[in-house]
Amino acid sequence: AHNRIRIREHGFLIREEQASNLPAGRCAAIPSSAFDYLSQLLAKEEARTVADEHHFFLSRTTWRGRDALKVRSHVGVLQTPCGACIEILPKAANSEGLDESSQVLVRMLHCLRSAPFRAGGEAQLQSQRMPLVEVFLGYFLREIDQLVKRGIRSDYLGEEENLRFLKGKLLLGKHLRANAVQQHRFFCSYDAYLLNRPENRLIRTALAKVLKLCRSRENERLARGLVFAFQDVPVSQDIAGDLARCRFNRGMAHYQNPLAWCRMILREEATVPASGSKRTISLLFPMEKVFEDYVARLLERTDSVHDLRCQAGSKWLVEAPRKKFQMRPDFLFWLDNQFVVGDAKWKLADQDAQDGKFGVSQADLYQLYAYGHKYLRDRKGRLFIFYPETFAFHERQNLEYEPGLN
Repeated sequence: AHNRIRIREHGFLIREEQASNLPAGRCAAIPSSAFDYLSQLLAKEEARTVADEHHFFLSRTTWRGRDALKVRSHVGVLQTPCGACIEILPKAANSEGLDESSQVLVRMLHCLRSAPFRAGGEAQLQSQRMPLVEVFLGYFLREIDQLVKRGIRSDYLGEEENLRFLKGKLLLGKHLRANAVQQHRFFCSYDAYLLNRPENRLIRTALAKVLKLCRSRENERLARGLVFAFQDVPVSQDIAGDLARCRFNRGMAHYQNPLAWCRMILREEATVPASGSKRTISLLFPMEKVFEDYVARLLERTDSVHDLRCQAGSKWLVEAPRKKFQMRPDFLFWLDNQFVVGDAKWKLADQDAQDGKFGVSQADLYQLYAYGHKYLRDRKGRLFIFYPETFAFHERQNLEYEPGLN
């Protein structure tokens, strides 16, 4: 079984030997080996020549006098070499427990445009309370299972071999050097139709890694069967090169989702590099982007919303002498006959805040105000800012910046 550790975003990770009276969800105790591993990853990130501290998912801090690692606004799962499986779940103002937060996360990840999630894993999580890592691995394995059912694609691969018969093209120079004595052979180059192509090597490599990570019987059984289906495919010796060589030409459309999973499991999409260890995996996602895509999906499903555009930047904050600072609101759309500029903020608002400001950031409202002046200058419309609905914030609030700008 996985050594399962669960914490909410912006929570604190503490060494086990220093852990006592930790508030559930806000703080979590992890083995010293896991703490050291994460500290090393953070040190490597800090040592990089060009480092953006806001993009890494951890920061150093202290909590009540103890060394701690603070989780930034990322959600998902991370497994360390010692087997500690850390689940980072969305923050919440409601009273739901960690199991419910896991279900909320999986449901929202279905809407994430940059990740290949599909429906199905949420029901599995709800019925079995499976660890997130097993849910994610199950998604990947079911994608590969569907690919196998639709057909593993082969490709022509150039081969050179000293054969007993002439095949393809005779390589005269190599033939003369190799066959001065054994004149019954022919040194040839030819194209062989083989499964050994970059896409299949990546899948085979990801399957080998996933098989070592699986702990659920269902996932392990499926992984073993899929490894057998790819038994004639070697593992990749150059993951970055094979990723660059992937092609989605005719007959390869059903490879797109599986290979998106391979990128996450093996190399590019994960926030944390695996550092060469086959026992580590990182599937972490910026929560702001998860929420933004979730709101976009809800808008797409709303009948009164038309012509939705996401991250469409057609205006600039500075117009002259040269255009600078492009303005990219999260959403532009028509609501019935009204043009709307919208922004999504993954923050916990409070409609009963004592100062009457709803717990909303002044900077967020200034940003929306600037959008309004640029995008609604020549037409009537409205400004929307979307926050997650909670017990503390569940009613629509109408605010007016100035006459005509609401």
